[in-house]
Amino acid sequence: LCGWGQDVPGGAAGRAARRDLKHLGGYTTFVEDGLLVNKTIPPILPWCREASDPTCSNAMTCMKSSCTDADIAAGDVRIELKVAPNSSPNCKLHTWWNDLVSLQCDMHDTGFGRTTPSLQGADPCSPWTNIGFFNGITGVGLDVAFVRHWSWDPSNMRLYFAVYSQNKIEAIDMVNAIFDNTGNSNPLPIEVRPTSNVASVPTGYDPSTLNAFTFVYGKGQEYDLGVEGRSRR
Repeated sequence: LCGWGQDVPGGAAGRAARRDLKHLGGYTTFVEDGLLVNKTIPPILPWCREASDPTCSNAMTCMKSSCTDADIAAGDVRIELKVAPNSSPNCKLHTWWNDLVSLQCDMHDTGFGRTTPSLQGADPCSPWTNIGFFNGITGVGLDVAFVRHWSWDPSNMRLYFAVYSQNKIEAIDMVNAIFDNTGNSNPLPIEVRPTSNVASVPTGYDPSTLNAFTFVYGKGQEYDLGVEGRSRR
């Protein structure tokens, strides 16, 4: 980090503080459009039903936002998205979300209670990501703008989510067509995966030509670098 002064590699830093950013107290970098990030997005996992209430007799308390493999072995059940054999998702308009159509579709088993994921994008720290629902047989995918509820009422199979459409008829027809399972005697699995419209980072990628600036947190003396005074930029 050499914020000012003359800095020759291996020479005097002047008033600059030479230090690797990872050894500082934190920083925020702002970069112009075009930066590619080599980041693994975590999987998107629906909520789980508590082993203590296997029938979701209390829809308000029977669900939790995550469960481990050990929890599942002990009886927790994660929601699995699918369309029942010889069935359509039977999508209907639920409401609107940011001027986009929000649907309710039959896409899991009954027996799951109230969930409130409010998912917008696959990862809150990666705003270039989307949530993707993929037909497990055909591989055809659907970009999802918002997941309102993985489930809500144990008596039905409804999943509540918004799609990138402002026309309710087109949205309903599109989702019903992608996940139609009529004529199939087996359930149609639906895979939930993160998607992105950003290209992957190529080998040898060098972002140094992009304009950027970085704020470094703390005061110079906190880093024992001989730079006194107020916080540095």
